[in-house]
Amino acid sequence: MTVISGTHDHKMLANSDRVLRIKDGMVDRIDRREDIEIEEGSIDGMDH
Repeated sequence: MTVISGTHDHKMLANSDRVLRIKDGMVDRIDRREDIEIEEGSIDGMDH
């Protein structure tokens, strides 16, 4: 089964095998999930 989801939520990456990066409407790069280093931070002092 293939599911395509568009999101900026890094938590969704835990359920992904591959991540497609789109730039200017075109696929820019495809990464394997295990090759991506994910860091969660904060915006304006708010933890997410």
